[in-house]
Amino acid sequence: MSLNDQISLTRISSSLRNFKRKSDTLWNCSCPVCGDSETDKHKARGYFIDSSDGMAYYCHNCHHSSSFRNFLRTYYPSEWKNYSVEEYKVNRIKDTEKAKDSSPKNLIENLHSIEDLQKANDGLLYELMDRVDTLDPSHMARLYLASRGIPDNLNKNFYHIDDIRDIENLKTDIESVEPRLVIPFRNRQGQVTGLLLRSYNRLVKKKYIIHRLKENVELFYGLDKLDLNKKFVFLTEGPIDSMFIDNAVAVGGSSFGRLLKAFPMDRTISVLDNQPRNPEVVDEYMKLMRMGYRVFVWPDNIPSKDINDAVKNGELSIDNLTNFVIENSFSKLELLLKINQWKRI
Repeated sequence: MSLNDQISLTRISSSLRNFKRKSDTLWNCSCPVCGDSETDKHKARGYFIDSSDGMAYYCHNCHHSSSFRNFLRTYYPSEWKNYSVEEYKVNRIKDTEKAKDSSPKNLIENLHSIEDLQKANDGLLYELMDRVDTLDPSHMARLYLASRGIPDNLNKNFYHIDDIRDIENLKTDIESVEPRLVIPFRNRQGQVTGLLLRSYNRLVKKKYIIHRLKENVELFYGLDKLDLNKKFVFLTEGPIDSMFIDNAVAVGGSSFGRLLKAFPMDRTISVLDNQPRNPEVVDEYMKLMRMGYRVFVWPDNIPSKDINDAVKNGELSIDNLTNFVIENSFSKLELLLKINQWKRI
């Protein structure tokens, strides 16, 4: 059992009738869901069970079953908030320990102030949203990500909000309840700087809404996980594409040129969308070529428009994707020849 589970269970135990510890991995109480029971107050058929997959709750009377986190969220919302905050802190520490301590250039190092954004973080992520990997497998957010070919281990990068109108100062004309998938943008210190709100409905007019926590803030996805000691930094257009490539940053709500200036040219590989018939995309390829950058060029046997689609359609394998991008990236004259071949696809 995690320390966070132990602390929260101890906090709520005084309000659970007939609560007692049965073993190192099992706790018993009268079920707060069904009452367990109205006729015999000594009945205790609810159990907290600890396993390698985390703590869960189950009642042998009403057969209510849920993860410990969802149990808290439904029946102990105030404790659930505390639990979520601690869970977030633990996950951030784990992510930080995995990354090497590196000193980024001033552009990346000083993009945003931690103090200015701390308060907004707490309200947005802990009170209004649920991290997708904590939701039930049948939840719309998890089903949507699965339909996009996104593996379960990446679900922790996404959040779900039941109604985007709950976000303070959100600039939108949406008048009815609208749930959305949320991708947080973070600075180098891990503080949230903005949100990408993606609709589950493909038919809506505004499929994407970008919300900045401060005006004119630069929004890049992946800065908090970036390791500048690695050989290459990959730059993609969309946040989801960047999740499939090791050590990638997505432009998100800012310009490609702004991000390019932050990294050494010889260690940067740009990954643009696969749209050879789109003049704006072709112009971006040519601009990067003229600037001397190394660019990934899509092979002619992959018709999908971006990394995520290619993975979903089985055209690219996640396991070898980073090496595949490196092997198909070029610069200077060789890049020009490859772009001209790609345009004729």
